[in-house]
Amino acid sequence: MFTGGPGVGKGTQCELATEELKKSFDIRSSLHISAGELLRSITKLPEHERYHEVCENLKNGTIVDARITTDLLNARIREHVSNLESTVKTVKDNDMGSDIILVDGFPRNMSNWECWQEHCDINTTPSMVFFDCPRSVLLNRLTKRGQTSTSYRTDDIYDTILKRFSVFDSTTLPLVMHYQKT
Repeated sequence: MFTGGPGVGKGTQCELATEELKKSFDIRSSLHISAGELLRSITKLPEHERYHEVCENLKNGTIVDARITTDLLNARIREHVSNLESTVKTVKDNDMGSDIILVDGFPRNMSNWECWQEHCDINTTPSMVFFDCPRSVLLNRLTKRGQTSTSYRTDDIYDTILKRFSVFDSTTLPLVMHYQKT
């Protein structure tokens, strides 16, 4: 699980790590999931039962209910496993390598972490990678992304960025500190 402040590059680093792990280890399958992308996909589905709640959270820079994000992550993992099972039925079990799932942007707080532990559909050994970056650099990155992105993101508006920083400081940093102690 990759975490860090808004705009730190969690998605980019997850993609790079996935490619490096494939090169260096016997990896049967890899999956990179962006919790933010899963949530933003809901904003394109007005008929989704959680559409309004997710849109409001993203617009306000607040954390989406842990169960919503966990359910979306589980659904994406189940889809990946199902596709994998249909393609490896002819391979002997002992010929298969490991599976790796990298999640960026989750967990965002202790509630997310506890929900994941309680409701995760797969047997996991989670680890956390934390990326730290000066706030001024993050603000610059997010502001530029908000101005140049081809897909409009309500969470890359200046006021929302500041709210996201505040939420990160009050909820994600304590989670990181908890991980550092364990």
